[in-house]
Amino acid sequence: MDNELLGIRFNIEKAILDGKVQNLASYINKRTLIASHNKMDWKKAKGIDGVAKDDYDIKVKTNVEHLVK
Repeated sequence: MDNELLGIRFNIEKAILDGKVQNLASYINKRTLIASHNKMDWKKAKGIDGVAKDDYDIKVKTNVEHLVK
């Protein structure tokens, strides 16, 4: 996960210099999505779809599968 975050940071810093963003999609995968989900604060409000974090947790692997398709 740390390598992916460093890669994203590098691309963002490069984008600031170049004025364009490229290739961030390659860092979006099941592992990074689940890791990001696990870092989220469960005390926050529900998402725009009305689903709370603890409800999403029940089927997190299935939910992430649908996101990366």
